[in-house]
Amino acid sequence: MKKGDLIENYRITGVLGKGSFGTVYEVKHVSTGEVFALKLEASNMQVERSQLRNEKKVYSELEGLYGIADIHDFRETQEGTFLVMKRLYKSLGEISSYPPPVMTPSSVFIIGRRMVDILEGIHSRGRIYRDLKPENIMVDYRDQLYLIDFGMSKHYIDPATKAHIKISFDKKLSGTARYVSINMHKGIEQSRRDDLESLGYVLVFLAKKTLPWIGINAATGKEKNFLIGKVKDETDEASLCRGIEGGKYLARYIRYAKSLGFDERPNYDFLRSLFDKMLRQRSLEYESDWLFRDYFVEVGLQSGNESFLDKIKNIFS
Repeated sequence: MKKGDLIENYRITGVLGKGSFGTVYEVKHVSTGEVFALKLEASNMQVERSQLRNEKKVYSELEGLYGIADIHDFRETQEGTFLVMKRLYKSLGEISSYPPPVMTPSSVFIIGRRMVDILEGIHSRGRIYRDLKPENIMVDYRDQLYLIDFGMSKHYIDPATKAHIKISFDKKLSGTARYVSINMHKGIEQSRRDDLESLGYVLVFLAKKTLPWIGINAATGKEKNFLIGKVKDETDEASLCRGIEGGKYLARYIRYAKSLGFDERPNYDFLRSLFDKMLRQRSLEYESDWLFRDYFVEVGLQSGNESFLDKIKNIFS
């Protein structure tokens, strides 16, 4: 498929990304002119292995939650299975590398607080996410955060019995080694605590642009994952967060997440309070602070996209 081609009622205007499952396109609805992201799964994908079918199911379960994009359309056609959703503009992975740096300590803590809200919502529906990383946290031009790509999400509450899943100790690493919990490195089944611990490592990375285990080399992927887990386990929270303004609160966050029992319900209010304390130190309120205003204005100017820039100007006028 190329720019200008039609997929049902959607005209391709660009390519946003490619993966093993297929391609993500930017598309425009031919009747309304609305811009969306369209994920197209290859037509030769076996139905029972359809990632988009599974992802559609997860989005349906999470419908209406804060930080979860709405599904606009889902179809299975001769060209393949496709899913249409809100067009989200950049991931935190992309924004964090934008010069000059836009990830201030305040930004990182605001992100942390909002992500606790998002994770609490997902957990309230009996699911865990299991693959937190900056590339999966998106932001739109209104500064709203969204979590995307639920291919690794699973139930921690059994839908049939309504009981918490049982702990097991023989799991292969699932997720991104850089950010997964220490228990995941040890082969322990993931639960709510692991999502929260992973978020802690994501926030440290956004604040410092590095982690102590980045750059480890090994002969095999398995050995590399083992070494990452070893360094992660040997690094205390205070050392990990050293150099971050307000880092003591982030250290307390990670320490708390690591202390949780397998089936223990996290105290999300306590975690939010840690981020609030840091923001109050800087006389900021998380609801009113715009994270990436200057970033999006600059992107609009560089792209020459007048429609996009008009939206930004209207929001901040």
